[in-house]
Amino acid sequence: MIIESSIATAMIQKITIEELDKLKRLNDSIRCHGEGSVFENHTLFISLNIDFHKTIVNAAGNNLINEMYTSLNYGPYVTRFPEGNGISDLNSVCGEHDEIICAIEEKILICISKK
Repeated sequence: MIIESSIATAMIQKITIEELDKLKRLNDSIRCHGEGSVFENHTLFISLNIDFHKTIVNAAGNNLINEMYTSLNYGPYVTRFPEGNGISDLNSVCGEHDEIICAIEEKILICISKK
């Protein structure tokens, strides 16, 4: 939470509409990839979730933050956080992502209105 909240501060000033659209597409893919008992479904979820969080990190436009995030192997850690509690609840994950996307959109609108 500390890492991503710091990233969010830098990211909100620099994120592009294309990056925001990518976040939406990734979250839609997570939501639609389907649940199932086969390992490939969970592997796809992990990959999409890492891409979602990495897009936010990249949007911050800060090479140091990006290097730190990558060196900590933080992306996969975020996905494995509920380990031991079973497979992640897709509705819960996507709901959290929806909240992030909504907050970004609201901040973008505020920034545009101040210009």
